[in-house]
Amino acid sequence: PGAFYDDYCNFWCIPEFRILLKDSPIADIMRKLMRTDRLWLYYDQIFQKEAGAGLPTPWHQDSSYWMTSGAQLGSMWITIDHITADESLEVVPGSHLGPMYNANAWDINDRLKGKYQTNEMPPIPDVDADRAHWGVQSWAITPGDVVILHPGVLHGGAPIERAGRKRRTLSVRFFGDDVTYSLRPDSSLPPFWGISELLRPGDKLRAPFFPQVRPWDAASII
Repeated sequence: PGAFYDDYCNFWCIPEFRILLKDSPIADIMRKLMRTDRLWLYYDQIFQKEAGAGLPTPWHQDSSYWMTSGAQLGSMWITIDHITADESLEVVPGSHLGPMYNANAWDINDRLKGKYQTNEMPPIPDVDADRAHWGVQSWAITPGDVVILHPGVLHGGAPIERAGRKRRTLSVRFFGDDVTYSLRPDSSLPPFWGISELLRPGDKLRAPFFPQVRPWDAASII
């Protein structure tokens, strides 16, 4: 009871993930929004949060974990359960246009603790201390709705508190033509082991880890 579960990078081992990105409108929508000629999958991730799973997911930016630079980045957040706005993803609109903060260390005893030992990235702001100032937004979800966000947007996940409730979510992350490989102060997440042997910082992000999904390139998915 109260379990929180997540997993990622299942495109390569679960055929339905490949069917989803080949035949559904997801990749076409993201390609159009990013205004990119080609679109690659960065990675997929699933979450299941049950009632009693504890504290909300702390505020963070995905971009501070990712080995990416560029504007053509985005995630589609798809929840298959009916959830209220106070159980949903929370975001700070426009925060992707500001600084890249230190990645969150996910320390249950210090929800603002930074992951990286660096002075080059400002500390994670205490959004909850003045939510009105930050303009926090969230939305009730009916299955079929999606939330699309840039990985630089500050966001967090509300807790599921009412008995018998749960939130099951697929998040699919993509990048476009202008995205390049970028180092972080420590290992990125997902780690994509071995990519540093293929690319140097500033290289276009092209590697066997990342299938081209628009136009669909079967050769990159073998």
